[in-house]
Amino acid sequence: MRAEPLASEAVVPAAVVRQAIAWRVKLHGASAGNPLWQACERWRSAHPHHDLAWCRLQAIGEELAGGMAGPGGTRSMVAALQAPTDMRRRRLLKGAALGLGAVACGWTARELMPWSAWTADHATAVGERQDMQLADGSRLQLDTRSAVNLRFDAAQRLVVLERGALCLTCADDALHRPLRVASLGALFETQQGRFVVRQEGQGSVLEVTAGQIGIRRRGEAGAYAALAGAGERYRVDAAGPRLVPRAEIAADGWAEGVIATPGMRLDAFLAELGRYRRGYLGCDPAVGALRLSGVYRLDDTDKLLAVLTRTLPVKVVYRSPWWVRVQAVA
Repeated sequence: MRAEPLASEAVVPAAVVRQAIAWRVKLHGASAGNPLWQACERWRSAHPHHDLAWCRLQAIGEELAGGMAGPGGTRSMVAALQAPTDMRRRRLLKGAALGLGAVACGWTARELMPWSAWTADHATAVGERQDMQLADGSRLQLDTRSAVNLRFDAAQRLVVLERGALCLTCADDALHRPLRVASLGALFETQQGRFVVRQEGQGSVLEVTAGQIGIRRRGEAGAYAALAGAGERYRVDAAGPRLVPRAEIAADGWAEGVIATPGMRLDAFLAELGRYRRGYLGCDPAVGALRLSGVYRLDDTDKLLAVLTRTLPVKVVYRSPWWVRVQAVA
């Protein structure tokens, strides 16, 4: 339960404001399913000052906050967010004007995506997907918040999944090079097939939609440790490859821009949807066991959430564009 709110004109201690800013930095770009959002919620609930500092920080907006991010900008922002409304507005405007040079130098751009994605050959941000044709004619699709590096030459066709998920449709190769995907703990190989690879925890999950895919633990040579056929799902980690039950959603649905399910719990559905949104997307445990089925488009997640209110006894509560919770209808 959140502590009793303070008056909006209350002065917030500087240390608390700095904590709120630190949370904002940690959460920037985090998908809705990231446990950091729940940790932030606990911090906000611990004291009224925490919640007030967070609300003030959210209210000033992305652009204004970015403008105060240069040298001395954090001090300006702390002072501004401590203050009552009128004084806060004046300080924010002054700080933003002084800090615009920092935005021009790319501070905001750096915060949009981790460094590993900037150095990858191809990468997507939260909510973004990419579809491309590789040099050999194969089709590569990247899911939200994913990154790959490509290693194509006369001897190999290698896609290195650095994070997230991909869907790969293998094209015939005149040089008879196998198409390989390297991921966490695993190496997947085929001459002809279509498959999805997704990093989960300390391992990788393979789901095959067509053809056959050979599986090795990364760094190993020789015979395949397993051979996966169409419709099969494998997890590969330190224990090696093992066949696991198919997921409640179509493995390649995201590649078509949808979440497709014959039936799944609402809390699991929202956790999946949260990967395509910035901010916090929560589910009231009272409605988490409700089940839904169908095909849901990912192009506009707010519209998708609105659809849920017409098909299930739930409501969608927005505290801000970045804090959303699905709850039972009172």
